[in-house]
Amino acid sequence: MLGAMLQPTVMNVLTPEIEAVIAAEVNQRLNAEFTPGELLNGSPDQKRIIREAIQRLTTHALRSRSLKVSSRTETDLADQLIAQTLG
Repeated sequence: MLGAMLQPTVMNVLTPEIEAVIAAEVNQRLNAEFTPGELLNGSPDQKRIIREAIQRLTTHALRSRSLKVSSRTETDLADQLIAQTLG
């Protein structure tokens, strides 16, 4: 029974509710890692680091919920969060 509970949930498309939960977690962790000034007015190097952090945090948030999505879906979600964060 325990093994069945640990199986990842495979999803072809993330629902808006799940996307919102993932986005909230990523934003919370970003705010813990970076200052508002870095997020709003960071140098190109800081923005690259922030983009990498968003990709890493998105992957972590999905895996911590045992959600398995295609790499394309994961990338699309990370890209959406990057666009929202960095403009």
